[in-house]
Amino acid sequence: VIAILTNNLQITKDLKLRGRVSTDFTSMKEEDKRQSERPLLYGYSGSFGLSNSKDAIVYGDLLLTYSKKVTSDLELTAMAGYTASKQTYSQISRSTRDGLTVENWFDMAASKNGNTWNSSYRSFLVKDAMIGTLNANYKDYLFVEGTIRRDRTSTMNPKSNSAVYPSANASLILSQVMTMPRFVNYAKVR
Repeated sequence: VIAILTNNLQITKDLKLRGRVSTDFTSMKEEDKRQSERPLLYGYSGSFGLSNSKDAIVYGDLLLTYSKKVTSDLELTAMAGYTASKQTYSQISRSTRDGLTVENWFDMAASKNGNTWNSSYRSFLVKDAMIGTLNANYKDYLFVEGTIRRDRTSTMNPKSNSAVYPSANASLILSQVMTMPRFVNYAKVR
């Protein structure tokens, strides 16, 4: 089952809020039937196994964006947000052991001496991040941007489970600022 719900809210002319929640739930049941390879008179063979697994992911984010035309030449955009995801997984498996006591009888009761292999596995992961971006656009030819992101994850020690990633970039569209040779129709420095 996969679902997504997104809602946009225009708070003012320049300020908008977007919220989104999505899910991905997967459930799987498997049977593994392996045919007997020889008659019982010559030894046990074949196997039967069952496995059930469930995987659930829930994701959400909230983004607040402010965009303002400061002058006829300058436009600023600021974005701040929060994003988080939670994933849980579980699996339980069981299978016959050392062959089947009845040829091609695919049942746990057919396991040699009643012994079976059993296993289980569980995992849990929570991640979240706070994000921010500031953009400046001057006359649609000079662009400057700065970003920052702080991520946390539940798989690390709570005392040091986060990391911060800042970035900055700029670009200038040369073909709009100066006259270029005829064979150049677009040039950009980044």
